Amino acid sequence: MKGGDTNGDHYINATDLSSVLAVFGSSGVIGSGVDINGDTYINANDLSIVLSNFGQSLL
Repeated sequence: MKGGDTNGDHYINATDLSSVLAVFGSSGVIGSGVDINGDTYINANDLSIVLSNFGQSLL
């Protein structure tokens, strides 16, 4: 399954990238959708997932 759709619109795009960047470096942001890999840190790992799937649809 592709990751990176932080807002649930089924597309991985600039909105999702902006969401991750807005809280980049934070921790404990549970349930927000931006902690893509679920490790409680918003970091390069999450950013990498969004970027690797950028422009793709989950439909």
